[in-house]
Parts: sequence; C-alpha cells; structure tokens
Amino acid sequence: MPCGRAFVSYSHSPADAHLRERFDTVLEILRDLGIVESWNDTAIQAGEEWEAELEGRLDGAHLVLLLVSPDFLASVWCRREMERAKNRAVTGTVRVIPILLRETPFWEEYVGHLQVLPPGGKPVKSWADLDKAWKEVAHALRAAAESMGLYTAPAAPRAPGSPRPVQARRFVESAEIDESATGAG
Repeated sequence: MPCGRAFVSYSHSPADAHLRERFDTVLEILRDLGIVESWNDTAIQAGEEWEAELEGRLDGAHLVLLLVSPDFLASVWCRREMERAKNRAVTGTVRVIPILLRETPFWEEYVGHLQVLPPGGKPVKSWADLDKAWKEVAHALRAAAESMGLYTAPAAPRAPGSPRPVQARRFVESAEIDESATGAG
C-alpha cells in the first residue's frame, strides 16, 4: 500500500522556522521508510492558485500535523487550516495530530481534546535533547500510520544462525485429496 499523505500546518514565524526545519528532517526519514509522504505550502510553485492547492492538499491528507506555537494560534490561516482539519476528523476521514513546538498559552482550548506530541504534552523546545523529542514524535507518527492501515512495518530480519520460524501448514482431510485426485466432487 502507498504511504499515507500528511499535510503540515505551521506558522511562518521566524521563532518557529528552526523547529519546522528540524521537523522536515524527521519527515524526510519517514518518507524514505515509506511511512508518510508530507506536503506543506513551500511546495506551491510560482503562478499556482495557492489557496486551491492548499485546500486540495488538506482535504486529501490522511494525517494533518499541526505545529502548535503561540504564532501558530495567532495566525488566522493556521487556525483556518486547523478548523478545516478538525471538521474532517469528525467524519473520520483524517487524523489530526498536534505537535507542540513551544510553550503555548491556551493550546488546550484549541486542540486539548486531541492526543498531542511529543508524548506527555511537553513542547519540543522544552526538551534538553531536541533530537530525542523528534525521535518520540517520529515513533508516534509511525504508530499512527500503522494504526490507520497506512503503513505496515517490515518483519524483523532473522539473525544468522537463529532457527527459522515455524510456519503453519494446512492439513487436508484424506477425503478432499481423494476427490481432487479423481475429479469427483
């Protein structure tokens, strides 16, 4: 099955830019693994009807990833995308996942009913090790894609020298064999 489509909604604030760029690296890894193909408005080309492109991508996404910060909640466009995604989520056609970038007053009023990332609701920027925060986010996004049937993790490789797994075999009743051999049935 092709990987899931993710729409990334974020503020263009300079305060969020570095965190969004780090998140883009995480998304690139998830794309390389076939877990999720992401899209954000930086992919809109000159001359394209940006609003129609944005809405089409948002409406076609399996996952909507909200990069929540004070600047995100202050942005009319970000709130508009968030509301459109939340309305789709009610119908079960998308999963909306808020990712807390920075300490954000009243984020609970907007997305408190949704499970946020990183786990525990600690904003990414508050972690002593940002790479660990992004690792937690990446693993949670993979789990979300798996639970939605958008991704199936490959089987773990067998270690050299380890026994082969026992395969289930179907035992056929002797009557079935006799019928198939004689063409009767």
